[in-house]
Amino acid sequence: MKVYDIRDPEAKKDGIIVIGGLIGEIIVTFTCLLDYILANPQNANFQFTPETVEAFLKDLLITEGFQEGALSLGLASHPVAGADPSSDFSGVDEEALARFAK
Repeated sequence: MKVYDIRDPEAKKDGIIVIGGLIGEIIVTFTCLLDYILANPQNANFQFTPETVEAFLKDLLITEGFQEGALSLGLASHPVAGADPSSDFSGVDEEALARFAK
């Protein structure tokens, strides 16, 4: 049986299409977390806060050895009105950037 990566444009219906890499890791992790929460009623009040999501992603990217730049966020325009589009985001408040990226 053939195995194709989801990004492979030559993938056909004659095999298995898999999601690998970073996205695959995140999907598997969140699916397992959801199954665990649903299986145990005592976990019904579990919340994945922005801080825990950030900690999870940092841990995943560091311990699993993903390359730098494996996870990035593309923005259509600069989050600061009237700013030069080529300027970096170093002066942008993280909370303002998060609101803009939604």
